[in-house]
Amino acid sequence: MPKAKEFPISTGSAPPASMSFPNIQSAAPVAAQQDAGAPAGGAPSGQPANVEVNDGFTPEERRKNQLQEDPDFKKYLMMKRMKIPLANIRAKIRDTEGGKYTKADIDLFADNIEIAEANHMMI
Repeated sequence: MPKAKEFPISTGSAPPASMSFPNIQSAAPVAAQQDAGAPAGGAPSGQPANVEVNDGFTPEERRKNQLQEDPDFKKYLMMKRMKIPLANIRAKIRDTEGGKYTKADIDLFADNIEIAEANHMMI
């Protein structure tokens, strides 16, 4: 029979504050450290405080995510899933929403062929 694996037991400090174990004290929470060049406001000097966080999405991808979650836009996504021509969906957006959405918004969900066909249709 193979020997059982042994793990060392540490007798060091308490677990981090974010870990919660019953009947075991955890370490005190660690305060966030500021950068040496950062003022008390949090933004480093020379950079505006309203800079957008880099979440890995392009502006088009961010807009597409917003539209997917928008309850008013879901009807146009349903029309797209039901294979209604893109030109007809664009016309519906133009006629009913009064500037809330643009044809570029629905174009985010279409491929290049559908966009080319819709650009050549006269609706």
